[in-house]
Amino acid sequence: MAAFLFSGFINLLMLALPLYTLQVFETVVPTASVETLTLLTLMAAGAVIALGLLEGVRDRLMLLAGLWLDHMLGRHILENGLKLGQPTIEIKADAKALAVVKGMISGGAMVAIFDAPWVPVFLVVLLFVHPAMAVVAAVFAALLIAIAIMQTLTTSRLHQEHARAQERAEQWWQAVAGNAALTGSLGLAPGASAQWERFNRGAIAAGYSLGKRSNFLRTIARSARVASQIAIYGMGAWLVIRNEITPGALVASTLLLGRALAPLEALVSSLKGVQG
Repeated sequence: MAAFLFSGFINLLMLALPLYTLQVFETVVPTASVETLTLLTLMAAGAVIALGLLEGVRDRLMLLAGLWLDHMLGRHILENGLKLGQPTIEIKADAKALAVVKGMISGGAMVAIFDAPWVPVFLVVLLFVHPAMAVVAAVFAALLIAIAIMQTLTTSRLHQEHARAQERAEQWWQAVAGNAALTGSLGLAPGASAQWERFNRGAIAAGYSLGKRSNFLRTIARSARVASQIAIYGMGAWLVIRNEITPGALVASTLLLGRALAPLEALVSSLKGVQG
């Protein structure tokens, strides 16, 4: 919750750059006021420093949250597994699941999730610049959300198959390696390694299918992000020609668009960890 609160302040401070750009073009350039430029630059620099500090604190909080979870649940998993007489493989699987959750909390997936609710805020700010700019941004935001949903729907089954295949190959490896002396003395090594190779090939095939589909959707998301910049520049230039917005508003709009779409693109890239 603390990290989520810090994300709110971080996203508010992200508005400093487009506001600075807008004021430079609309106030400093027409008046040629060096004093105003100096004051605006100092304010923007202060916002950037505060932004960096808050991002550092948020990242540290997420790291500590993952370590706290590991500390609280690691011993619990081992102790209860031993009390219930669970097989070694099941205890290891539970520990691996904890590591996956810890990695998601400490990594970038949670940051993207925390930043995503602020996308509508940046779209509303764009609406105040000009409704047409907000429409362009909303279209591409909807496109990235659709890509994220598509990735969830199309890779969920593949992700489960890959996880099961990996677990099967890992369990076989551990079982054979745990009885290495017996397996070797009975002459079972060639057959045991061949069986592992079959399991491992299944994991590789599932991983390839999952990676191919995920990479394709991430490529589309990146292309949509670039196309959105072209679209906002084109629309903004047309509005500048018609004297409906100023050049400063055009530059500020591109910055706002980039900030609005960045969490959605990051969400597309981090969905694999969330699914895991």
